[in-house]
Amino acid sequence: MDDRIAQHLDRAAATASAHAAVPGRDRQDAVARVGSAHHAETLGLTVSKVHEPTGLFDRRYEPSMSVVLRGRKRSIVGDDDQVWGRERFIITPVDLPVVAGVVDTAGEQGFVAVVWRLDPAVVGEVVASMTVPAGAAGATGSPAASASSPSGAVSPLPRLGSWTAPLADAFARLVGLLDAPEDIPVLFPLVSREVVLRLLQTEQAPRITAALDGTGVAVVAGATALLNGRMAEAWSMERLARELRVSESTLFARFKEATGMTPAQYLKRTRLGEARRRMVVHGDTAAQAAAAVGFRSASHFSRDYREAAGGGCGGGAGAVGGGGSGVDDRTLAVFRCGIGTRDDDVMTLHEAMIEVLRENAAPMTSREIADMINARELYRRKDGRPLPAGQVSARARNYDRLFIRTSSQINLR
Repeated sequence: MDDRIAQHLDRAAATASAHAAVPGRDRQDAVARVGSAHHAETLGLTVSKVHEPTGLFDRRYEPSMSVVLRGRKRSIVGDDDQVWGRERFIITPVDLPVVAGVVDTAGEQGFVAVVWRLDPAVVGEVVASMTVPAGAAGATGSPAASASSPSGAVSPLPRLGSWTAPLADAFARLVGLLDAPEDIPVLFPLVSREVVLRLLQTEQAPRITAALDGTGVAVVAGATALLNGRMAEAWSMERLARELRVSESTLFARFKEATGMTPAQYLKRTRLGEARRRMVVHGDTAAQAAAAVGFRSASHFSRDYREAAGGGCGGGAGAVGGGGSGVDDRTLAVFRCGIGTRDDDVMTLHEAMIEVLRENAAPMTSREIADMINARELYRRKDGRPLPAGQVSARARNYDRLFIRTSSQINLR
């Protein structure tokens, strides 16, 4: 890491550590930090400090910039699994479900992190005022990381951002306002715009601007709002694009670039997180929670958590209640621990078709089958794109020992 960047981040770490809320501290210490918490909220900052590694938990992030100033953490977004520290930062441009936890606390100093809430109005204002387009140059003045290669292929945008000295300096001054609350009314509007400007001059600019279309309407934010607000409904790429009045290809590309997930992956992670919250907070049985968030069956819900990572968190599953739901103790234990999953048990296409047809108990069109498989993410194409109806028709034709085809519908033999 560049010495200048290290000095700026050291300064930010010292300030953040002094103002962080530390779980387990006594009441007197907590009262003394009420003022710091108020100023942090004014600045859009969430400052945290822990002295022991944590497990992995489902978390939801608002549009924000996440920074680890001491220690290291693990973050899982879709298929992207990263362990990172202060040499990087993460931009979350839309409301996003993330599995994350602290893996290294930097010894006695403790793990220190800051999340800064991004204001879409400020981002839009800065983008509109820039004379050089956002992301036109990377950290070293070279083309941005997502630019096309000589062969014409587009390089993938890295999930983790790289610091520049101007960005680290501006961010350190933003955190430094915690030490000078009397300056916040004057300096915060200026420093916050500078931080956004410096972010838009890094390779992460496309991740911020990907959520906006030419008219400033947040297509990706609109999609996440629909999926969060109506998660129990059966969503398909076609239906989601129709609701947002954009093409499926545009929605898929923007959503994937902004979130690192397909809409189906996002919906699945959102449902799992909400189901866990219902079981832990409201005491729902697994079957009740699964039905409330849109899972078609308790067995499907159980399968999604069967390959959960980790364990040994102590305590039985009974506290959240199985109630004869058909979901095994392993799944319930996963919810008590708050541990996320990786989707390593996705079905073959004909297995997914069989499950959908069995549950429907009636003939279905190839489009209906494809929509159901995509909504529940029972099958994953290698290119990551949604399953088309034509592929379902072809599979039914090739597996005529399993399926009966009529002019418009498919059923099981």
